[in-house]
Amino acid sequence: MQRELYYKPSGKANPLGLLGLLLITVIAGSAISILYLFLVRVIPFAKLSVLLTLVFGGVMGALGGLACTLFKIRNRALALTVSAIGILIYTYFKWAAYVSYVFEESYTYILTELMLDPIDMAAKIIRINEEGTWSLGADGNAVTGIFLAIVWILEFLIYAIIHLIVVNDKSNDPFIEKDDRWAKKLDAKFFFRDFNVESSRASIESDPGFLFDHLEGAQNIGNTGHVEAELFHSQDFSENYLDITRMVITNPAKNNVQAKKVIRKLSVSRAFVQQLLEKNGMSFPA
Repeated sequence: MQRELYYKPSGKANPLGLLGLLLITVIAGSAISILYLFLVRVIPFAKLSVLLTLVFGGVMGALGGLACTLFKIRNRALALTVSAIGILIYTYFKWAAYVSYVFEESYTYILTELMLDPIDMAAKIIRINEEGTWSLGADGNAVTGIFLAIVWILEFLIYAIIHLIVVNDKSNDPFIEKDDRWAKKLDAKFFFRDFNVESSRASIESDPGFLFDHLEGAQNIGNTGHVEAELFHSQDFSENYLDITRMVITNPAKNNVQAKKVIRKLSVSRAFVQQLLEKNGMSFPA
């Protein structure tokens, strides 16, 4: 029987776990939305506001990923679907809080009424879009209409997509079914002299021992381009997966490095792991 080249999730997800993911997403997203709205309002610089939107999406994605870990969700499609529903719910809450502040200078004063009356909230949003609440540039004219709508849409897409990307990555981490736990990540990294991992993918898939031809000690890597590998394993090392990243020097003068993960969760044998550890001066657990 031909071995699976890469980790393949089992697709298992407990309904209570999915409910937990939804509740964490909605509750945390709603609470953090208030803080997010406050910071966006008091920060005077557009670039910092964009950065804040990125952070908002990253924090929410991290919380969603944590929920996937705690509830052992290894069905990526369900994790993303539940997260998307949660994003829509806390975005609805965020809009209600925003509209409440615009009309009452309080994020909570008419929050409940707005959430229970989406038609009224939509009418108020349209009014905000027509009149505007903030200006761009030195002329002081309020941003309104299509341009403001585009800003709102882009804001939503930024934090929603980042949120889903982080959850997607986490829900695809290797889970060891026989251990009933997520794979352990070995503390040590492994280093190799620089080579074209992309063009060598087939050779590595066919025989991961191909990597040994490029093995290098960490002390010899320095600030040069190189290849790094990280290992995820079961408790007894009977199930192992390798991530391979190529580190490319983009600006030698400034020592700028671009990390490109080329191979994700390649299945490798116990014998390969034993060789890899021993060649790096590490003992293989009995």
